Amino acid sequence: MKNPKEAVGDKLGIPKDIALDLPHITLNGNRELYIENYKSLLLYDSDKIIMGGKKFSVEICGKNMEIKSIQRENLLIYGEFLRIDFKM
Repeated sequence: MKNPKEAVGDKLGIPKDIALDLPHITLNGNRELYIENYKSLLLYDSDKIIMGGKKFSVEICGKNMEIKSIQRENLLIYGEFLRIDFKM
């Protein structure tokens, strides 16, 4: 069963990431990651980056990771990504 926000979003044609306040992640191979609608940067080093969201956090593990662009709700990361986990 859909929650009320999801049902209203579906009726109005609003994308789920916006209606449910979820991060939107675009991954190009394992070398470039663009994330929109994150809430906070919890950890940043060359092997691990953790971003907080409203409902869960996103943990990215890899090698030689570097934040190339950081804005209020958008983040661009380059590196060699080995694993992406979603934690409640």
